[in-house]
Amino acid sequence: MGHAPPRNTPSPTPEITPRARTLTARATRVQAGEDGKYPCRVSLLDADPGDELALVHFTNHDVETPYRNAFAIFIRECAQEAAEYIDL
Repeated sequence: MGHAPPRNTPSPTPEITPRARTLTARATRVQAGEDGKYPCRVSLLDADPGDELALVHFTNHDVETPYRNAFAIFIRECAQEAAEYIDL
């Protein structure tokens, strides 16, 4: 089974990659509401009400075909590393 970082843990400043810098420069900052509709695509946890999130445009299949795919994702501010889930 995978693991995820604890919720609401202050995070040290991580090293920011050029791609992350580009994503966050275009991000819209939002605060999670009470309705629970803010899934973090890094930690794979739903944000708690009041959590700060970045809403960013993400392209996961960047090809010049009809199968090109892009969408908006939420990233919790305290998400430090990607959740890891392994099927056994």
